[in-house]
Amino acid sequence: MTSWQFPEKLQHSKLITTRFVLNHSAGLSSEFGPGFLKNDTLLSVVDVLSGKSKKRRSLRIVHRPGEGHIYSNLGFGLLQLLIEDISGKSFKEYMNENVFKKLGMTKSNFEDPLLLDNTYGLATPYDYRLSPLDQERFVIVAAAGLNSNLQDLKLLLKEETKNHELVSKSVYDEMHYVEAESNYGLGHMIYRHENEVAFIGHTGLGTGWNSCLQFIPDSGQGIVVLTNGDNGYYIHSTLTCNWYYSRTGKGI
Repeated sequence: MTSWQFPEKLQHSKLITTRFVLNHSAGLSSEFGPGFLKNDTLLSVVDVLSGKSKKRRSLRIVHRPGEGHIYSNLGFGLLQLLIEDISGKSFKEYMNENVFKKLGMTKSNFEDPLLLDNTYGLATPYDYRLSPLDQERFVIVAAAGLNSNLQDLKLLLKEETKNHELVSKSVYDEMHYVEAESNYGLGHMIYRHENEVAFIGHTGLGTGWNSCLQFIPDSGQGIVVLTNGDNGYYIHSTLTCNWYYSRTGKGI
């Protein structure tokens, strides 16, 4: 990577791999903090990783890479920059050309929500008391900046479970593989029933948002739940558990 580097004095930085970042075993710090609001000055990804935002500390290595798991949103900022360095395109452009357009996801993007017009239909976020909130904006969009809807995420779900048009099934199998005593595949969360994998996917949460996309391996069955409220976790977690029970007869 050329656009950002850990300080040379930082121990273990040369041991970090893309795989470690994807399964959250790179030993990177977990802080992410709130997004930028309407009147905030947006910083660059490099500035955020370097700790120049008053809302965040810099990305740090808190334990030796490969030894244990810590969920790191800032780590996905590294992957965002890596894609840009290799492709020569912005992350938004790369994802639009190589994922969204190929899958027909016409309502999905990584744009600043304040720049989306009314025809996009972006929902209003709400807090725990059901009061409307301002839209948060992120520059590390690989971790928190996806705008989408149920129809598009259904297409993504079909891609992972059935179609395998972007990459082969063997690549998806590797992404869905989880090491013993871990809850992370490559970019995926792994949920277990007793000692077996129950379902795979990811949840997403932010101020005023809660969502999930989950699927049962090798079944072609999945669920997507999107909510625009801080209380949404209770909705999508309950729906997911009931959905899993209805398909398998097993609780979780």
